[in-house]
Amino acid sequence: MRRRPSRDWLWLLALLALSGLLGSAQRSAAAGGSQPWFAGAVRSALIPVAGAIANLLDARDAYLFSFVSAGEVRRLRAENARLRLAAALYEERLAELAGEVDSLRRLMRLPKLPGRSRVAADVVASFPSENRLLLSVGGNDGVRQGMPVVDGNALVGVVRDVSPNSCTVEMVSSPSLRIGAMALRNPPAAGLLRGESPTKLILEFLDFNVPVGNNDLVVTSGYSERIPRGIPIGRIFQLEESREFGSRRSQVFPLANLGTVREVWVLQ
Repeated sequence: MRRRPSRDWLWLLALLALSGLLGSAQRSAAAGGSQPWFAGAVRSALIPVAGAIANLLDARDAYLFSFVSAGEVRRLRAENARLRLAAALYEERLAELAGEVDSLRRLMRLPKLPGRSRVAADVVASFPSENRLLLSVGGNDGVRQGMPVVDGNALVGVVRDVSPNSCTVEMVSSPSLRIGAMALRNPPAAGLLRGESPTKLILEFLDFNVPVGNNDLVVTSGYSERIPRGIPIGRIFQLEESREFGSRRSQVFPLANLGTVREVWVLQ
C-alpha cells in the first residue's frame, strides 16, 4: 500500500513554489525599474510589528537610562557637596593665614621702646585652660622672669618660668595675674587689671570719680620694673559701679589674639 506524503512535505513544497514565484516577480520588477506587486503588502504587514518592537526597545532603554541618570545625579550631588566643603575649608584657612600675615606685619612695625630690646619667639604650645603659653626662647636668649610678651596687637602676658631654651608665659586672661593699667583719658584713669577669660579682662580703678567710657583704650601704666608704660591691652566695653562700696571697675576686651597667637616678641 502506497504512503501519502506528510503534511509537512506539502507545506514545504508550497513554500518553495511561492518563493520561486515571488523571486520571479521581483526579478521582473527590478528589470522594469519598478517594485514588485507584493512589496506594499509585505511593508504594510511588517511596519506595525517593527514599530511595536522599536517602541518596546525604546522603553527598555529609557527605563535603564533612568537608573543610570539617577545614579549620575547622586554622584554629581555628592561631588558638589564635597567641593563646597573643600571651598569652605580653604576660605577658612585662607582667612587664618591672612590674620597671621597681618599679625606679623604689625610685629615688624612695632616701635621700639626706649631702653628696651625685643626677642622674636614662636609659640611652641598653648594651654588655654591654664592661661599659659610655651615659647621657643629662654635664658640663653636673654629672657628673664617678669618680662612682658606682646603680639602684633597688644600685651599677651608675662614670662613666669624660664629654662635655657624655652619659657612659660602667663597670659593676661589669667585670674591670678595682676598688671598695672590705665584708660587713656586726660587725666588717665589708673587701676589694676586682672584676667577673667580669653575675651574679658577686669580693670578696677583706684579713683571712683575718674571719668572713663566705653571704647577707651587700656594700656600698661608703667608702674612696674619689668613692664613699660603704654603697651596696649584692650578696650573698655562695659562699666560697673557700686557707690555703696565705693568701687568702680570696667570690663575690657583684650586686643591680643590670645586663642590663635603663633608669633610673639619678648620685651627685654
